[in-house]
Amino acid sequence: MPKKKGDSQQFVPRTPAQVVENLAASLGVRNDKRFKRFWEFEPIPATIPWFQNTKSINGLIGANKSAKTTHEIMKAIMHYTGLIPPAIRLIYPERSWPAIHRARHVRVICQDYTKHWPETIEPLFTDNDKWGMLPKAWANWDSDEHMFHGPDGSWLSIMSIDPTKKTDPNVLRGPHVDFTYVDEESTYLAYTESLARNAVLDDGPREVDLGWCPQSGLQHWQIEELYVRAYNLKTHERLPDEEQSPLHNILRLGMTDNPYISAQAIEDYAATLKSFEYDYRVKGIPTARSDDPFFDIEQLDNWYREPVWSRGDPYHVEIIEVDRQAGVFQAKLVKPNTADTGDDDCWRFWEMPQNGEKYLGILDSAEGRPGSDFQCCDIWRTTKDGRSCPPVQVGQFHRREAEPDVVAEEAVCVCTIFGECLFVFERNNTAGGIVTEVVRNYCNNYSRQSRQREVLPEDIGLLGWHTEHTNKPTGCTEAYRMCQEWKTRYKGFCGIRSEHTLTDMQSFEDKIEHDKNGVSRRVLRAREGAFDDCVTCFYIMAYIVRLQSELLTVARISATDAKSDYQSILENHSQAVSSEVNGKFGNMRKEPTLSEVFKGKGGEKRDRKDTRYEKIYGRRSGKRVH
Repeated sequence: MPKKKGDSQQFVPRTPAQVVENLAASLGVRNDKRFKRFWEFEPIPATIPWFQNTKSINGLIGANKSAKTTHEIMKAIMHYTGLIPPAIRLIYPERSWPAIHRARHVRVICQDYTKHWPETIEPLFTDNDKWGMLPKAWANWDSDEHMFHGPDGSWLSIMSIDPTKKTDPNVLRGPHVDFTYVDEESTYLAYTESLARNAVLDDGPREVDLGWCPQSGLQHWQIEELYVRAYNLKTHERLPDEEQSPLHNILRLGMTDNPYISAQAIEDYAATLKSFEYDYRVKGIPTARSDDPFFDIEQLDNWYREPVWSRGDPYHVEIIEVDRQAGVFQAKLVKPNTADTGDDDCWRFWEMPQNGEKYLGILDSAEGRPGSDFQCCDIWRTTKDGRSCPPVQVGQFHRREAEPDVVAEEAVCVCTIFGECLFVFERNNTAGGIVTEVVRNYCNNYSRQSRQREVLPEDIGLLGWHTEHTNKPTGCTEAYRMCQEWKTRYKGFCGIRSEHTLTDMQSFEDKIEHDKNGVSRRVLRAREGAFDDCVTCFYIMAYIVRLQSELLTVARISATDAKSDYQSILENHSQAVSSEVNGKFGNMRKEPTLSEVFKGKGGEKRDRKDTRYEKIYGRRSGKRVH
């Protein structure tokens, strides 16, 4: 029936999508290729749960060409323009998109303006041919301020933060920011300051997003702070929902998650990679591996997967008696009363001391602060049934926040328990002086030149291992040869028992660096973001075992002492104090330790000559005689 003039008309309200389309038409973007690409954007299936999440800290950790950056830039454009493509509107939660009746502020943090911004980020905004998604009406670019300005007063700022340099917090402070995206590696300060930019806002998304490729080591802050919130760092499996962080929405993407890359293309690309690069470049799995590895990465990977490592048994060091001046370091090992949580708050042992074997203790100390290197102390057994054999790691302490003097004291106590074995500590580091003062009177310290049993004041400067341009390359070479011998001569044997040692070896680099004058030099060190404390202990062990094995001594441990929490009353017979003192004792099990002889103990009271130590410090008193 035809309508007549005056008939009532039924009004149908417009949907939000129609309102946005009308707005887009009014801004003259119907013929805009970038707007069309933005409006027709569809997320890859693997990211749908990630978009549906309502948490305020979001992260995409992805392999090469996994589309992580594309999705994050799309999200930044959404928050900047206030427009949501239809495909995203179906999955994006309303709580993450509240109505904002004001101009919106968005920030994208890249690594630099000279390479990262023009080559990686800018094409996703303004490229007209294939990649750009920022509508022209919102692309008013200010090159001086590095900002896009929108027609409604909103802005999108591009900020450069170099992850290799110290960040000035004042650069990141200032305006309130509704949404921040940090692309690739950045500093921890950039992350925390970004969280502070939206903390006081009572509207808007208030989100901070991060996207990066996981190739900077397992100790990188983005792995320790973000990745572990959703994934198990050892198995790399996703945690159950109830175990994930209530604030963090983290998703790992691989190349296979991107449907726009064919399986054949992935296979061809993988064929060009080294075996240790496959995990992080194709699967997106974090790695400690170096791009210029010193050790055989395939060999380390095989050891890690078998695995040859284990957590070990936890023990605490209970001090019985310590007198640093008299060189007395008596303690025993006790198991914790609480369940083993896997935290590195105690010593780990894979084997208890055995009578007649040779042991070696090595300590690489550090400041003990939250941001410092790790404190690492290794115990290695170098014989089996009294005969030489490939070294085996039997104990380790590995912790960051521990006072260096306490660690040094516990280290020599453990060395005493293991037969008063040779103790080697790195001297020329930040805590070397503290360690020297604590352990200088231990009866079996490593000395670079003097092998005297008693330490004279003028000999103190010779104590410990001094890393330099001659012994470090030699030690590393011996460590490499030792690993190769394990692989060939000993048919795949591995003496390493600690996961920390394996991961540090994977990130240890052998590089050639050039200074500003063009002079090149060889550099052996951990890759950026990784640590080499365990490698230091490992190559010092290899150096001494292979080149200075005559310094190693035999442990004498009675069966009774081995049962009573392994408290030691040991005697290093190969470095006996003197023939006169040795001749007065016939039974080795009743023979006192050297530290007891220095202190005046040892059973029957008798007259004897002062030792060289006592001539300087006085007998038993510990005071210097002037």
